[in-house]
Amino acid sequence: MAIEHSISLVAYENDRILGFLRALSDGYITIFIGEIIVRKDVRKQGIGKALITAVHSMYPTARIDLISEADQFYQENGFKKIGTGMRKFKQE
Repeated sequence: MAIEHSISLVAYENDRILGFLRALSDGYITIFIGEIIVRKDVRKQGIGKALITAVHSMYPTARIDLISEADQFYQENGFKKIGTGMRKFKQE
């Protein structure tokens, strides 16, 4: 079941959501991050990095894969570019 392999992490302070991460993992080999979203007004404070660290600590032997439009952020957090990605936005 997909929900058994879904990961949702939320960063919050008091009752305010600051950011979240949504991912899938087989628990051993791969973690695929679908989204990391951090509020614009709290970016550059380590929230995205903390979310990545938290998900990786859940499965420390797994690699993390993602598709990104924020390459600099990920490269600053230890990610390396590999291959190329493809995306289809609507059914044709």
